[in-house]
Amino acid sequence: MKLRIQRKISTLALCVSALFGCNDSALADTSSGETVQNTAALSIEDLTTKQLHRFLNQASFGPTPALMENVDAFDLQTWLTEQFEAPVTSHEALYLELGNGLQSTREDAWLEIAALGDDQLRQRVAFALSEVFVISRYSDIHDRPQSMTNYYDLLVYGAFGNFRDLIEKVSLHPSMGTFLTMINSKKENSETGTQPDENYAREVMQLFTIGLYQLNNDGSIQTDSSGEPIEAYDQEDIRNVAKAFTGWVRDSSDSLYVKPMVAKDSNHDESEKVVMGHVIPAGQTAEQDMSDVMDILFNHDNTPPFFAKHMIKRLITSNPSPEYIERVANVFIDNGEGVRGDLRAVIEAILLDKEALAQDENNPPIKIKEPAIVVVNLFRALDLQLTTGRVSNSDIPFYRVGQGPLRAKSVFNFYSQDHSPIGTDLYAPELQVMTWPNFVSSFNYMRTFIAKWRTPTLPNYSYYKAAGDDMDEFIRRIGLVFFGGDIDPNLEAVLRTHIKSIGGKPKNEWAVEQLMEYIISAEDFYVQD
Repeated sequence: MKLRIQRKISTLALCVSALFGCNDSALADTSSGETVQNTAALSIEDLTTKQLHRFLNQASFGPTPALMENVDAFDLQTWLTEQFEAPVTSHEALYLELGNGLQSTREDAWLEIAALGDDQLRQRVAFALSEVFVISRYSDIHDRPQSMTNYYDLLVYGAFGNFRDLIEKVSLHPSMGTFLTMINSKKENSETGTQPDENYAREVMQLFTIGLYQLNNDGSIQTDSSGEPIEAYDQEDIRNVAKAFTGWVRDSSDSLYVKPMVAKDSNHDESEKVVMGHVIPAGQTAEQDMSDVMDILFNHDNTPPFFAKHMIKRLITSNPSPEYIERVANVFIDNGEGVRGDLRAVIEAILLDKEALAQDENNPPIKIKEPAIVVVNLFRALDLQLTTGRVSNSDIPFYRVGQGPLRAKSVFNFYSQDHSPIGTDLYAPELQVMTWPNFVSSFNYMRTFIAKWRTPTLPNYSYYKAAGDDMDEFIRRIGLVFFGGDIDPNLEAVLRTHIKSIGGKPKNEWAVEQLMEYIISAEDFYVQD
């Protein structure tokens, strides 16, 4: 038992216990009975329901009954190829179609696409990117929801492109320029006291590309002879990047803040800049200086492991092994065809790694779900229905669960990726937002949804009611869609007891609603494993 528990500590059982309390299922041996092959040309035979369930949680906004019932015909590589090539669903297009022009309309568009969109992988990756390249409605862009929607689409369309292109587009978007105050930054003027704005210069390095300290390719921090972390950059680097970023203003024809910023060279600092040992020559334009800084950051040794670690932790596991990070970082460095920063290749490497597929029993992929993800998981598991054809009032669930798209209170996102709950040396970043009060509030919101108190967003219980009077089939369907066929025996016992107490027939809608309350209170529903 001691060895079993020690092995399963790495599955975040202790972190789950910090919030919900452990049970036998939290310590279950997830390695048994699952055989996969992980090679350069991945082939997975006899895909199990657990594997498919895990994969859909990693690569989409959650399993649906239709996808889970199709396990025998589901092929991971085929699905990925189809998703990479699927038509892009635009948030801005839906936002404009919905009309109202409010922040809530922007969020309605996001929720509808997340729950019902066909390009699930692209949308899931874009959400992860939005938690790296953060902007927020809680800032000076609050009254510019279309600009924020346009920015989000930049992440959607760039999700499978090249990192070098994406980071420059992020840098030049007026929403980012406003949020991190690079827009209208001017060269130094001793007479007026003007100084280049250093805000974006700092964050583009610290949070978006290279991080605070020099990294090894496996994401570990390099140290000096005294054992102290080696800084990746210093204040002088920040000052010089800020000088390089002067001169960018809003396009005069762009009242909606949806076009890339343009250069006003009279505001640009044309002096020589030295950034982390790289010389940016004097006399260059704002465009040239911007391009040079982007190249420096893109080609920095830190960027591959820094980005790989962020994306793995947002999609797969809170505690990736150094080897996993390095494998993905190597794909960032070279996609196999000599291309650096190929995000499609990076995402594929993340999802098809042996650690993501639970082939490495010493490092099982597990993480706490983010509150917003939990809600969308429920919508998809219950075949979300829209009585008016559109999602509305999405600000209600996002307010209740304490999280939503582009709603972070600061550029540091909703949580630190290095958050470790008291009592463990494991990371569980999402527990910073999935607190006990947040869990209660999230549960109460979802309870109103399953009881059909929130219109026009309603559950569809047809799949579960189709089990008829067959209790075993009903339990199978619940276990399949919500837990990948691995339902907690304690929860199963509770469900069976309740079904017996109401006559042994779960086919009535009111009965299914009651049983769903047990599902959304089960700790396993809040854990991605």
